[in-house]
Amino acid sequence: MPFRLDNPHLALALDEHGCLASLVNRHTGREYVTAPGQDLWRLICRRPEDPETPVHAAAQCEVRASNPDETRLTVHWPRLTDADGRALDVSVTVDIALRGEEVELTASLDNRDRFTLTEFWFPMIGGLGNLGADAARCFLLYPESGGRRIRDPLRNLADRNAQPVRGVRPHFLRHFYPGAASMQWLGLYGEGGGLYVGSHDATLQTTALNAMLNLGASAAGDSLSLGFIKYPFVEPGAGWRSEPFVLAVHAGDWHTDARRYRAFTDTWQNHRHERPGWVRDMPAMHDVVMLHQYGRVNYRYDQIADIAEAAATGGIHAVKLTGWSHGGHDNLYPDFQPSEALGGEAALRAGLQGVRAGGGQSVLYFHFVQMSPNSEFYRRHGEYCALKDADGNPFIDLFTWPSHGTLLLMNARHRLVNACVATEPWQEHVLDCVRRGLDWGADAVFLDQTAGAPSSYLCFDPRHRHPTPALASGPGRTRLSERARALVRAAGPDRALGAEYLADAILQHYDFTIPFGMGFFHGGQHFGELYRYTFPEDVILTQYISREDYDQLHYSFVMGYRFFLAPRQQCALLTSLDAAFVRRLADLVALRRRHAAILLRGRFSDTVPLDVRNPQLVARAYENAPDAAVAVWNPTDTPQELAVAWPGRRMVGVDLPGEPSSAGAPPALLPAGEVAVMHFAAATRGR
Repeated sequence: MPFRLDNPHLALALDEHGCLASLVNRHTGREYVTAPGQDLWRLICRRPEDPETPVHAAAQCEVRASNPDETRLTVHWPRLTDADGRALDVSVTVDIALRGEEVELTASLDNRDRFTLTEFWFPMIGGLGNLGADAARCFLLYPESGGRRIRDPLRNLADRNAQPVRGVRPHFLRHFYPGAASMQWLGLYGEGGGLYVGSHDATLQTTALNAMLNLGASAAGDSLSLGFIKYPFVEPGAGWRSEPFVLAVHAGDWHTDARRYRAFTDTWQNHRHERPGWVRDMPAMHDVVMLHQYGRVNYRYDQIADIAEAAATGGIHAVKLTGWSHGGHDNLYPDFQPSEALGGEAALRAGLQGVRAGGGQSVLYFHFVQMSPNSEFYRRHGEYCALKDADGNPFIDLFTWPSHGTLLLMNARHRLVNACVATEPWQEHVLDCVRRGLDWGADAVFLDQTAGAPSSYLCFDPRHRHPTPALASGPGRTRLSERARALVRAAGPDRALGAEYLADAILQHYDFTIPFGMGFFHGGQHFGELYRYTFPEDVILTQYISREDYDQLHYSFVMGYRFFLAPRQQCALLTSLDAAFVRRLADLVALRRRHAAILLRGRFSDTVPLDVRNPQLVARAYENAPDAAVAVWNPTDTPQELAVAWPGRRMVGVDLPGEPSSAGAPPALLPAGEVAVMHFAAATRGR
C-alpha cells in the first residue's frame, strides 16, 4: 500500500488516491474494509450553473504524502478535478495521527478558485463490511433521537433496489446535529470488534451524520460508509480547518464507545447540573390542550384543578398545560397571552397557584422556534427573524389540527414559519415569555421544539451576521437556552426548564425533555439505550402515551423514561382512558416513588453489570451507591424464568407493582407482561 500506519491496536492503509484501502483490528484480526478505494472525502462546490458540483477523492490523480514519524501521516491533494473533469484550484490536506486504539483525523481546505466550497464530506470511512461472519449479530448504531439500531446494516440500512427520488437514490441515513441527530458519533459492531466514528467538535456548527450504503455490482459487493458532512462555506481566497474527527478500532462493545464520546463531551458540556427535587423525583407528567387551534375550548382556567385531580388518579402530580394562550395551540405564536375565552390572566394565575397549593407542579407551554403569520410578533419582526434558505425564502411548516369534520383535515393549511433562533428580537421575545410564565406562577416553563425540530438548521440571511450559515442554529439555540436557564434559576431552586427532543449540547441547559422519534418504543430499530446510557443524568420523558399502550408503559418503566400521558393526543384527561390502564399506571408510579432513590435518582447502567441469562427478558441496571437494582420486564405472552444475576452482588428482594415488597429468593417465573424491581446488595465474603 502506498501510505500506511500501524501500531499494536490497528493497521490503516490508503491507496494511491489517498482513499481507504485497509483497516485492520489487531485485537480481533478482522479486516474492516471489504470494498477498498471508496472516497475518503467529498467536496461540494457551488458553481453558477450547478450549485452542488461534486469533487470525489477517488477521482484525484495528484496525491502527496509525508510521514513525520511512524504514528503520523499527512496526505495532500494540491489541486483538484471536479466530477465533470474541470480543474479546481483548491487543495485538501488530511492529517492522520495514531493514538493507541484511536485515529485522529483533521482536514484543511485552501480555496484559491472563484467558487464557494459549501460542503465537505469527511471522513468517509467507506468500503466497510459487517463486522463478523454472522450478519444477524452485526449492527450499526446511529444517534437518531434516542437511538437507532440497524441489524445486518449491509442489508437493512437501505433498500438497494429503491427507485431514485428526483434523481437521488435514498441509500443513506442523514440527520443534522445538534437536532434530529442527538449526538456526534455512530458505530459499527459485531464479533469482529467495534468501530467508532466521532466528530469531536464543540463549535456547535450544523453537522450532518452520514451513513451510506455503497452499491456494488451485486448485493455481495455492497459496502457501508460512515462519517459526517460539514458546511464550511469557504469563500474564494479563504481557507478552513476542521475540528478533530476520531476513529477507534477495538474489541469492546458499544458501551466502550458511548463512554469514549461521553469523555469528549465532558470537556465542554455539563449534564450533571442540579435539578429541582420535584423533577428528579418526578415519575410521570400529564398533558392537555386547553384551547384548540381552531377555537374550541376544551378546558378553562378554572378547570385546571379538575385536570390536576384527573392526573392524580394515576398518581401524577405534574401537569403540563398546552394551548392555554389566546390563540390556542399552534396559533398566534409566539404572542402567548392569557385567553379571555378561558378566563383571563387572574384565573390563569389562580389555577397555577391551585396546582401548587395541592402539592403538584404546573408546566406552562411556550414555543422556542416557530411563528404564526397572524401573530403580532410576526407583523413586527417576522420577516427579519425568519430562517432563510440560500434564495432568501423562509422555512415554513404546515401544522393543522383537525376537528370533527373534513375541511380542517383535508383542506386547511395552517402555516408556522421557522425563526432563526440566533436573532436578537427572537431571543428577547422568548426570554420575555419565560419571565411571564414564571411570574404567572408556573413551576416549569416548557419550550417546544428546542433540540430537534424543525429540520432546517442553516440560515442564509446576511442581516443576521452569522459567521457562516452553519453557525446560526446550534450557537443560537444554545445561547438562548443558557439565557432561559439563568432566568429560571434566578426565580428559585424549585423552578424548572423543560425542552422537547434530544440533542446533547442543548439538553445540558434543561431540567427535563419530552422526546419524539426513534428510541422510545420496544422492538424494531428502536434503541433508546444509546442516548440513555451515554447521558444517564438527563431526565427524559416518554414519547406521548395517548392510549392504553401497556408495552410502551412497561418498556418506559424499565428504561427509566418518566411517563408522559397525553390522552387522546392531548385532547382528553387521564380518566378518559380505560380504568385498568390507569390503575396499572398508578401502581407503576407508586413503585417508582417507593424506590425513587435508585430508580429515579440512580444512574442508568444498561446491561453493563448484568448477567441476563434469559434473553426473553428486558432488564436494565440502576446504581446509587451503595444500592443497586434491576428493572425487568417480560414482554412475552408466557411466564419467563427470572434469570438475572449481578456478578459481585446478591439479590436481596423483589418488588412487583401493586404488591408489598418481598425479601429473599425471587419468584421463579415472571408472569407474562409483568415488570419487577430486583434489589441487589454487595456480596458478603465467606469466612
